[in-house]
Amino acid sequence: MSKITVLKLKNHLRRELQVIHTLELLKQIAASEFHYLEKQKKEASQFVRLLESFFNFYQSKHLTAGFFSEEPSSIPAMIAITSDEGFLGALNNLIVEKAVQFYRENPGTNLVVLGRRGARKIRDFGIEPVEFPGIPFPLEYQAVLPLKKYLMDLYTANRIGSIHVIYARCHSFTKQTLEVTNLLPYNMLGNQRPEDETELDTVIMEPDIEQIIQYTIALCFGRQLYEIFWDSKLSEVAARTIELNERYEHLSKSSEKVRMQYFRASHEVIDAGIREIFSSQHFSRQQKKAKAAEVSHVSG
Repeated sequence: MSKITVLKLKNHLRRELQVIHTLELLKQIAASEFHYLEKQKKEASQFVRLLESFFNFYQSKHLTAGFFSEEPSSIPAMIAITSDEGFLGALNNLIVEKAVQFYRENPGTNLVVLGRRGARKIRDFGIEPVEFPGIPFPLEYQAVLPLKKYLMDLYTANRIGSIHVIYARCHSFTKQTLEVTNLLPYNMLGNQRPEDETELDTVIMEPDIEQIIQYTIALCFGRQLYEIFWDSKLSEVAARTIELNERYEHLSKSSEKVRMQYFRASHEVIDAGIREIFSSQHFSRQQKKAKAAEVSHVSG
């Protein structure tokens, strides 16, 4: 095997080792992001549970949510949460396919997509979605507000009658599933456990009970959307970590094969060089012996 082949194998092995090192660093960063987000999400969930406890009070007083418990229009809105991060093409494809299926089964759907890559994939199906930026990191509640305002304006203007979200729900670090959730209209009224009536009688409701209920539900809507953002981001980071690990393992095995080829080729080149040196020395000794024999014959 030629020295040029050995040099090519050496350069190829060096590039693969650099990529492996980069993948290992990206995997560690993604795993750290997951653990950070997981801790923050648990803390955020407590506020949503507190908000939902208000509906116990509404149930005990036989109150309704009015506008937010009914469908003001037959047109639904579907929110597809995709990611602009790398190594998540398969996850984005699943979400896009589900969103497109919903759109085709419900003509006139107001399709909203978070993420530039997801929006581009949906346009490939001949559908023009409303595009919002992907979920940022670190995630703050302000990231939810533009989407919340857009959806609330459509809902209160009777331009949509229901709001659905499709996203990747994170059950654990190794398990993510596609989830379709209905955010509006609310169906939790009447399903909560009432609190102690004696405590509820002391509550003062001002200025208007209908406004209070609608404000609470709108606030809860935003916080639930925020929770979905957290879940989606957790799934994104976990899926990216798993994908990076799979590529790391695959490339590590591939580099071992290249390493063996390189060592084998190097040994062949070294062996060939040793044989050439030995042959050259042997030929040189033979020539010296021949010359010595000639000189001896002439002298005799």
